[in-house]
Amino acid sequence: MPSEQVIALICEKVGWKYSKEQWDILCDMHRILLVKGGWRAGKSLVTALKLMTRYWLGDLFAIIGADYERCRDEFTYLAEFGHRLGIVKDCHFPSKDQCTLTLSRGEGVKPAIIETKSAKYPEKIAGRAYDGILLVEAAQMSHEVFIMCQGRLAEKRGWLMMSGTLETALDWYSDKARDYELPDNLDDGIAYSLPSWSNLFVFPGGKEDPELVRQEGILGHDLYIQRYGGEVIKPKDLVLPVFKSTIHTGHFPYDKQEPVYVGIDPGYYPSVYAVEFIQYKNDEVYIFDELYYQHLITEQMIKLVQDKPFYDKIKDGAIDVIATRHPTAQKPVVKEWKEQGKLKLSSQRVLVEEGVDRIRSFFIPDPVRGNVRIHINNTCRGLISELGGCKSPFADEGRGSWRNKPNGQPDEKNCCAIKALIYEVVRRYGLSPRRKGSSVSYLK
Repeated sequence: MPSEQVIALICEKVGWKYSKEQWDILCDMHRILLVKGGWRAGKSLVTALKLMTRYWLGDLFAIIGADYERCRDEFTYLAEFGHRLGIVKDCHFPSKDQCTLTLSRGEGVKPAIIETKSAKYPEKIAGRAYDGILLVEAAQMSHEVFIMCQGRLAEKRGWLMMSGTLETALDWYSDKARDYELPDNLDDGIAYSLPSWSNLFVFPGGKEDPELVRQEGILGHDLYIQRYGGEVIKPKDLVLPVFKSTIHTGHFPYDKQEPVYVGIDPGYYPSVYAVEFIQYKNDEVYIFDELYYQHLITEQMIKLVQDKPFYDKIKDGAIDVIATRHPTAQKPVVKEWKEQGKLKLSSQRVLVEEGVDRIRSFFIPDPVRGNVRIHINNTCRGLISELGGCKSPFADEGRGSWRNKPNGQPDEKNCCAIKALIYEVVRRYGLSPRRKGSSVSYLK
């Protein structure tokens, strides 16, 4: 991959003065990059520069848009950059349809070819192996196009850069944007925001540019952040909007020196059966692993827990109070965990408001030190998805984040992992003082 010195030299040769946000994107070496761009942020230019700083590392690249017209901005920049560098061998640039740019990679070396492709004609994309693909205005294309790109990149272990605005994004793009904010995501992708104020040619005053200040006043903060900041806006009805992937998730593996505790919500079908594995350090909570399954019974979940390498370090835990009376194989669930799983689990009745208040206090940053008391390993996708931080492992079955109902009360759906966490945190720390006028509605 190109060094930072080479990238800087190419930018200098083509006459581009980059901002820090643009520089970080150009230097990133992940195989999948997703750029959430604000209005007039310079997405097309940065996307084209990304390919130009890598063109000599392969012989075939593609720019894919919803149609040929959507590819023209990036292609125009690439042709211009190529002419400034003196490396253009051929440029086919018709007024419409496919464009092709051939760039010299040195004497005796096969030239690099960059071609535009339309997602309207997927059969023309299939069958070719690419070294890199630019998926432009990706937020307006289907997930099928994204999958198709992966197939075309597999042979050469190629890279993909997607760019688009979130204002008109399809669900899959917003989901990927949230997923890629977590460093250990399954795609090994990364998401960047390219805000409008990073384009100093259009907004020379940066974030404090008078026009951007004016636009924020007109649009309001949330819409402004989405359209000009390139940020995913969380739904306003999340039960725990205080959760932020950037401060509450990270790489927090199992610590062999510390005991393990479990929080369990049996999630009777069709809900999810959730087991959260927790350690405590310096009065802070670390969720380092989880089991998050549908269609499994208690006996199967016990076996999965016993297969964990840290099973013998599990010291204690908590479970939904309903497990003390709900029978499985003619026994209460809590008794089955005790007899087969060798785990003695405590349980207590917890009001919804009490549970939410208690766990919320762990998410809120300390006003003095700024630290939080809850840390979630990036691999705990079930818990993170319920908090609104990524796509649910069971999104195809209608699962998602924990939301409030229209009446403002928390819904009973999509909260199994969070409830499992609440049960254990309440066992360890107790409840916050009950709020006046709280309804008698229990976590179950």
